[in-house]
Amino acid sequence: MTDGSPAPHDAPSMAGPDDASEARATLLRLRGVIRPWHDALLNVRPASVLRYIDLIDSVDRSWPFTPSLLQLMCVAGDAVLTHIAPEGIELHARLAIQAGASPAQVLEALEIATICGARTLAQPASALPGGANHAVSGELAEKVRSSRERFTQIFGSLPDWLERQFAIDPGYASALVDLSYAPSQPALSSRDRVLICFGVCACPAVLDPEGASFFAKAALRHGVEERELDAIRRVMTLLGLHSISYGILPATAGMETKSVAS
Repeated sequence: MTDGSPAPHDAPSMAGPDDASEARATLLRLRGVIRPWHDALLNVRPASVLRYIDLIDSVDRSWPFTPSLLQLMCVAGDAVLTHIAPEGIELHARLAIQAGASPAQVLEALEIATICGARTLAQPASALPGGANHAVSGELAEKVRSSRERFTQIFGSLPDWLERQFAIDPGYASALVDLSYAPSQPALSSRDRVLICFGVCACPAVLDPEGASFFAKAALRHGVEERELDAIRRVMTLLGLHSISYGILPATAGMETKSVAS
């Protein structure tokens, strides 16, 4: 996941110079770059950097899909509304392109995160006021038919919340499908689209068990195995590591303040 972070603070060192030097050398060998949050963590506890990297590498080694899909998955995870990590989006978009993804595929990962990562529309129908079915005709009717058909071709069926949206406002529901789920001229394959949707629902910034279950069933229809879905869960869990990469700099600033106050 992202190695990006805000500007560094000076922090009190809790590490010996030999430990920090060894960890820095290992980090440079594995990652090729030292970022500001790396420096802060190296000052406090060098071994934590290596544990962090070891966890990421263990997930990378077990990844069963293409390197480009791994990076697109991370783009979408970093872009969900409840998270939004600009440095991570930039990093993984660049890595996705380097791994062979197209700019259109990066954009589609962002489009998936736009709606799939927002649970507002997926609230239980019983919690929402009833809505009348809206009859449609002409050009809108054809648009609705086409979007429903494309969604079903990719995902197998429509979830209850989407059926409800088609009943309440078919034009709105059709536009949702066209933007985030089943564009008429997709850059992503159907399988990769399903997997990114699953990853977004499973990531800790969204935690949508109903959505994850729906997209897991769709993935199985595309020949994906349960162990491969587990690999996606492991990747998306790494979003939680931002607690370290974003948290260490303000934490060390607080340590410095405490030290000065003492």
